[in-house]
Amino acid sequence: MSFLYYSHRDIARAQAKNAHTAITDIYLTELVLDSLIGLANSQGHEISDMESLYEFSEMARVPTHLSFGKHKGEAIVDLATLKTVVTPI
Repeated sequence: MSFLYYSHRDIARAQAKNAHTAITDIYLTELVLDSLIGLANSQGHEISDMESLYEFSEMARVPTHLSFGKHKGEAIVDLATLKTVVTPI
């Protein structure tokens, strides 16, 4: 709902009172999906059918970079090659 509020504030506010009714949930889900597809397409991806949507979602499922902590922003593959020294307790 926060993405919907961010991208379509006026619609989100108007529909919030009907939240959790089946038709409103379907409408809002379609609006969020359409917005996410538009965002992905504007960044160079080509999502035009269910196959390309599935492929994009699979790509988005597996993280490639850390988004938090000491190694924030670093590629996971690069961290896997680091030698870590563990001292016994």
